[in-house]
Amino acid sequence: MQRTSGSPAPECIMCQAGGAKDLFSVGQSQLCACANCGLRFLFPQTSDHRLLEIYEQSYFLGSLDELERLKRATAALYLGEISKRLGTVKNKRLLEIGCGRGYLLKEAQALGMFVNGLESSPDGVSRANEWLGSEIVSLGILGDNVFADETFDVVIATDVIEHVRDPKSFMAQVHKILSSGGLFYCVTPSLDSLSARLMGRYWMEYKEEHLFYFNRNNMASLCEGAGFRNIQIHDNFKILNAEYIAAHFERYPVPTVSPIVVNAAKLLPKRLAHMPVKIVASGMTLCATK
Repeated sequence: MQRTSGSPAPECIMCQAGGAKDLFSVGQSQLCACANCGLRFLFPQTSDHRLLEIYEQSYFLGSLDELERLKRATAALYLGEISKRLGTVKNKRLLEIGCGRGYLLKEAQALGMFVNGLESSPDGVSRANEWLGSEIVSLGILGDNVFADETFDVVIATDVIEHVRDPKSFMAQVHKILSSGGLFYCVTPSLDSLSARLMGRYWMEYKEEHLFYFNRNNMASLCEGAGFRNIQIHDNFKILNAEYIAAHFERYPVPTVSPIVVNAAKLLPKRLAHMPVKIVASGMTLCATK
């Protein structure tokens, strides 16, 4: 149901300020911006039915072999950052929320970590557990699953928090299940990113399944409100290749930019199109301790 003309502006879930400004439509919702804290969010939120349709589509881009190679390389990058902060990750207890097919969990296992995963896709759970060789990935979202307090030394949520219906509750639950001194590692699209500033309303991260959009300041505030400390936020890097980037711009078209990127990728030799490169993505990385 679309928001009706003249209806009251929604309250910001972050700072409770009223009078959020309508920017433009995303699917059947309006993208709203809080004038107080800068949070952007969809109102009304995309329905469960529509989200199921989106996630049941071929949500992942590219061939599975190429996807695995890129995802595992990016996972190794993330785990390297975590290792620097913890000193060592061997024997640490890790939970990845939204673990997909388990690429990061596989890399973490190789480093000697004790891993668990949480995934909302039944197919993802089945494939991850089959690939990992044991039933270590559970079906559901964080609010559906009961983990004892201070169960994990590391909780990872990459490209997840923008999908959840209540980020404040999500952050509080993460804090609860982390051990004292434990690390939360989070990646999410950033309104401060160069791509967001350059592309405006055509930013590829504006999509129906992304319910919230953060900048560095309100992400830090969200984290502080949940009780985290030692908060560090920096640009997010991923390992991608030209073919994957072109497929992303083809699925989420940006006027003028998408045709250029897609056609340029087609002209590249296959070796270059598949060459993995570390690039600044459209997101930010947050690290915080309990």
